[in-house]
Amino acid sequence: MTNRRITKKDPKKDLDNFLDYKKNKNNITNRTNQKASDSLTNLNNERKQALRRRLGAIIIISILAILGLGIYVSSYTRLQKIIVVGAPELDATEVIKKSGIKAEDQLIDYWLGKNTYESKLKKYYPEIKSAKLKLAGLNQIKLDLQEYSTLAYVNQNGRYYKILNNKKIARQSLTESQLNKSLPIFVGYTSKSGLFTDLKALKAIPTKLRNQISLINGKSTRKSEIVLLMKDGNIIIGNTDTIAQKITYYPQIKSNLSSKSIIDLEIGAFSRPLTDSEKKNLGF
Repeated sequence: MTNRRITKKDPKKDLDNFLDYKKNKNNITNRTNQKASDSLTNLNNERKQALRRRLGAIIIISILAILGLGIYVSSYTRLQKIIVVGAPELDATEVIKKSGIKAEDQLIDYWLGKNTYESKLKKYYPEIKSAKLKLAGLNQIKLDLQEYSTLAYVNQNGRYYKILNNKKIARQSLTESQLNKSLPIFVGYTSKSGLFTDLKALKAIPTKLRNQISLINGKSTRKSEIVLLMKDGNIIIGNTDTIAQKITYYPQIKSNLSSKSIIDLEIGAFSRPLTDSEKKNLGF
């Protein structure tokens, strides 16, 4: 018979191992439950904080909206006065009307659409080069206008209009007392094409001599003819293509004249005394 080896176990040792296992298991379970409880608490706290933040944001936005509405309807934000500067010949009341700006409206409405108001004025008035809306006070705005420079004037039905350096005729009419006496006046023109042909010839004339011209008459006998009345009373007849070069001889020719004369510069250069009938025939 085979002998078997018998190992003797210690019951106390097995019991201790079992008790340690149960204890460890309980500790792990407790730690897990504690972590879950902590996580749940943190989650609840975060939700409360997020709710408070959202509620605070809603309250602040509501307060700002109420304040903004109060300011918007307040009389302090309504337009009380409009000032027009920079274009003395233009009627300020008409300028304001054409811009579309009205008193008692909200200032903010104009700042949001200021480009529209400025464009309206430039479109209506050829003489306006730029129009700028500026704040002039708590509830005042200023329309700052800049005009194109004036090259000459044109007489149409007894009223005078600026001829601008942008090759346009101003909308606003002027009286004779409002004219700059150093600038020439175009008279007797029935078409813009003839007017601007002669204007091109005038611009080519040296400034010193151009300032000596009083009138340019559009009732010439030929399309290429230009007739100038000088401020000293002499009359110059020339060709639109060559007048700028030939008029430079005028000071020398003038020094040899003994009376008011007609200086013909179309072909060559010669002069003759000016009679009243000739002056009338030339439209002066």
